[in-house]
Amino acid sequence: MSDSIAFDRAAEYYDDTRGLSEEGVRHTTEALAEVFRGGGPILEVGVGTGQVALPLHDAGVPVMGVDLSRPMLSKLLVKAGGALPFPLVEGDAASLPFTDDAFGGAYLRWVLHLIPDWRAAVREIERILTPGSTFIAALGAYGGYRQEMQARFAEITGISTEPVGLAWNGWDELDAEVTSLGLQKLPDIGFTDHDRDDIEHFMQAIEGNRFSWTWAVPDAATRENAAAKVRRWAEDRWRPLSEIPPETLHWRFAVYRLP
Repeated sequence: MSDSIAFDRAAEYYDDTRGLSEEGVRHTTEALAEVFRGGGPILEVGVGTGQVALPLHDAGVPVMGVDLSRPMLSKLLVKAGGALPFPLVEGDAASLPFTDDAFGGAYLRWVLHLIPDWRAAVREIERILTPGSTFIAALGAYGGYRQEMQARFAEITGISTEPVGLAWNGWDELDAEVTSLGLQKLPDIGFTDHDRDDIEHFMQAIEGNRFSWTWAVPDAATRENAAAKVRRWAEDRWRPLSEIPPETLHWRFAVYRLP
């Protein structure tokens, strides 16, 4: 059994609590399509509900998806109208069920922090890529109000919100691992986006136990008490959360090329 964090329990609400604005989706799709279009097949590791893969497929990129969570893959199918939009495989990123040199490119987004042996996942991606192909990675992280609220929740509950895998800001570690496998570091892809959801929406997700770090508090009464304290603390510190305007976000994708 994998030690990676599966998102089975999040499948029904994942898209409501995580994602980019319409503009952010467009920027992501255009950037990845520019790199991958004309090659293929392209593997998304941790395809989830298809937030990235479905628009990329619609843009003409031959995508294939792998994910540890069957419920997340089932949600992708529902979003696609019940028909398989492209090949999907249930599998572990740290032990990909594919032969060597099987893909003309690969990417992942917000995945490596969930994999304790994230280096194994990177090695697996290098293994399944054909020579000359590209690997693109985005790390997940909070900033601004969200980061402070998460830290306050951790302080109240005594849990650690540090990822089980690669740190949120582990770009240097990622570069070192990928380049040690012989891939060349290329210029990053980056763009600015406005947050899709307001801070009140984020607070409600904490209260609803909708993040992997809130799952670390199994006792419902303890978790709910902590969430209530976070809300009071945040509104005393700033203002009613519904009045805080959407934050500006800076998204970064690291790009690597296999010789």
